[in-house]
Amino acid sequence: MEKVVPVVEQRRPPHLLRRPQLPLPNFDGIEFSSPWLISGFSTRKNNGICRFFNPINNHTLETNMNPQFSYNSRICFAKYGWLLMIQDNKNELLLFLFEPLTKEKILLPPLLDVDEMKLLITSSPQSPDCMVIGLTALNSSSNTTIEICTCKLGDLDWQFYERIVLDGLKLRMACCTPTFYKGKLYCLEKMGNLLTFDPTSVDGSFKCIQNEDLVECTDDEDEDGVESCTEDEDCVGNEDIGTMSDLVTLTFDISPLLGEMKGYQIFMVENDGDLLAIFVTKRGRTVYVYKWDESHRSFGSVKSLGDNMVFVSYGGAAFSQKAVVRGTGNKIYFPTFFLNGAYAFYSLATKRYHSFFGFSPANPCCPPSQHVESVWLCPIQQ
Repeated sequence: MEKVVPVVEQRRPPHLLRRPQLPLPNFDGIEFSSPWLISGFSTRKNNGICRFFNPINNHTLETNMNPQFSYNSRICFAKYGWLLMIQDNKNELLLFLFEPLTKEKILLPPLLDVDEMKLLITSSPQSPDCMVIGLTALNSSSNTTIEICTCKLGDLDWQFYERIVLDGLKLRMACCTPTFYKGKLYCLEKMGNLLTFDPTSVDGSFKCIQNEDLVECTDDEDEDGVESCTEDEDCVGNEDIGTMSDLVTLTFDISPLLGEMKGYQIFMVENDGDLLAIFVTKRGRTVYVYKWDESHRSFGSVKSLGDNMVFVSYGGAAFSQKAVVRGTGNKIYFPTFFLNGAYAFYSLATKRYHSFFGFSPANPCCPPSQHVESVWLCPIQQ
């Protein structure tokens, strides 16, 4: 397999030095045209064994990632064939990029409070334009303070933007997965407010498009132990920071969520050039998909994904690709399994979970279990 050598290697500062390459796991004969579900990075009982699972052909591959990782590593974003990870190394949080197939590792500059941030990468680390973006929302009793920082691969330090206070808003972002779409970061929080950030602008060009309906999508902790969508309040003092008093509004009809269990997880993903928002209700009972209309500042309901497969990871990333096998399109691939171990995907056509391998649950309305520490990864650039 050809070794991946990012462009930034030509100007490699000390914190970007790569570790010596270890022998590759045996991937001979493994097809990577469709994403694989990776799990086991942060689970002590696995003893460093990482599991790769392909939902299309039901293949499973295991490999030992030690000594690359200790038991206290976790994935905070995954896309373009790379993982963005945090590792607690002797009370110091290390942030780095990792390519599981070649075991390439790129260390990033130190960053305080990284454990509380929403993080993503804007493109493949092979690209000279690759950038890591971090966003934090600090809540007080009457407002939310937004902190944003960026780091282009090869830079020695993070660039911090002026903090912004959103008066009268209390954003809840604990279970919201952002995305990078047409040059901007987009994050839809649980009150239906849409946050955007343009890293190419001098001041970052941050916007909060407020949901005029103020419909809250919250939920209690579910019975499977999945984190509920609540965030601890971080008090913000009276500091000299910018404010945003004039908020643009949007119309977001999420009324279908009001009559049942409210959504606790929100994902944003690009699909065929459109920006989608995916709501997952408590324990995955129901899935709603919406499309963002920039001109009308509104979200509209989506009934079909066409011939596309959408892959969603809890705390990781979401991405879309054309169906690789007939019958695999118009489906959302969560990290979900039925009780007997069969993989379960969600069909927009039937609004139910199914398996490709003949298993049907006794109660089709009963959702499968969720593997919240697993992420989808496709070595082919999305």
